[in-house]
Amino acid sequence: MTNDAFHLLGAPSSFTAAGIPLIESTYVGPGYAIPTSEGGAAAKRLAQTEGLLLDPTYTAKAFAALLELLPTGRLGEDTPVIFWHTGGIPALFAA
Repeated sequence: MTNDAFHLLGAPSSFTAAGIPLIESTYVGPGYAIPTSEGGAAAKRLAQTEGLLLDPTYTAKAFAALLELLPTGRLGEDTPVIFWHTGGIPALFAA
């Protein structure tokens, strides 16, 4: 899907998961589909400050990574950062 977005935007880039090993090796936590305390805190922060809901695993983990990386400048100090939230909200209501 990301490569399709690059194409639609006319961007010459392409994306592979191997191109961003930081996320998989650092922010996945104890495993795939397992929530983390960092993700929970990030989701709570976004809900309280912006009224946006994140699913408790994937999107919350990604947002936690973003919150940690932004102040370090590792994402580019003069480069816009887009957090593309594509859904997952139904997981909030799973029993």
